[in-house]
Amino acid sequence: LNFKKNKDNITIILKIKAFGNKGRIDILSRINRMQQSNSYRQVNKYGKELGKIINNSEQDSDVKGELKELARQLKEWKMLEIYRKESDYLKENIDSTEEQFRKEFAKLLAGIDRAEKLSDFKDLKPKIDEAKETADAQTGDIINGLDELLDLKLEMIISDRNRELKEKLRSFNLPEYKLKELKEKLAAISDTEEARDFSAKFSEFLERMKEEQIDIPREMKELSEIKMSSFLREKIRKIRDMLKYSVLPAGLAKEFLGELEKLESIKNSNDITLDSKELKIRIGKFASQGFIFNEAKDMARGEIEDIRDLLIFKLKVDEETKGREDPKGKSQIDSRKEPENPDGDIKNNIERQGRGLLKEEKKLILIR
Repeated sequence: LNFKKNKDNITIILKIKAFGNKGRIDILSRINRMQQSNSYRQVNKYGKELGKIINNSEQDSDVKGELKELARQLKEWKMLEIYRKESDYLKENIDSTEEQFRKEFAKLLAGIDRAEKLSDFKDLKPKIDEAKETADAQTGDIINGLDELLDLKLEMIISDRNRELKEKLRSFNLPEYKLKELKEKLAAISDTEEARDFSAKFSEFLERMKEEQIDIPREMKELSEIKMSSFLREKIRKIRDMLKYSVLPAGLAKEFLGELEKLESIKNSNDITLDSKELKIRIGKFASQGFIFNEAKDMARGEIEDIRDLLIFKLKVDEETKGREDPKGKSQIDSRKEPENPDGDIKNNIERQGRGLLKEEKKLILIR
């Protein structure tokens, strides 16, 4: 119902603003594909395409901004729908597995449902990766489903932080034109799909906040950390998948991935640079020994360079925001307690996500 309302609102804008037949068809076709999607990756794919079409249109920034906001809400409603379905589907499948797997998988699913801060994701990721290594035909689909559900939850938390930040920006009592500028920069950060673009846009936002002499909201720091963690996870996944389908011995692949993941714990930019350089050399040796193709070598080296740059940028952000964070109390996600009733907490999380979307929808209606 809410998806249809947002779709109808977009259709009205397309008619009023004279997008032309091609523009309308391109936008509505992506919305229809998103509506029919049954996985997070499909929704993400069509969401990206929709954003590009809107950005490339000849409409003014206000119209583009309103359309992108409605498109973002469409994507969030659909992700919420898929999350509910996937979670129920996995629970049913887990209940029918052998007892030796049932308890472990149920614990992972409950952990994903309760995840609300970055440390939760960092705790769950290696457990799912480890389970993948021992998965067989019976359990492989469940593990892959849990992995996708974790990605989906991470995306939902990014959307939550984005909404919290918008509310925070309103509390700074800035002139309307400055508030609009910061909101646009925030939207650009949230919508960024490439790690290098993210670093540049986030730096611009920090500089703008510095010019206005505004303390960095904790929600902003959390959003950047979760977003960077999402980029890192995807890049490591690409390298892991490449090694999985290579002829590199499993022991060497596991050792290499362990060293790659250790980069995230290094707190010195020089050490990150040196260790990533060593990893690139090892990838070159794998290629020269015939374990991987040259194309895979080039891909992996590029991903390692991106991982290096992201981690160095993270250190820079930590340094620049030190002493500039909003001192007013702890953020909402830091103050949450461990739930006594996991099922109740899962329901509350889903309801809270829906309430946030309804608030955004009402604001757009009032603006029009």
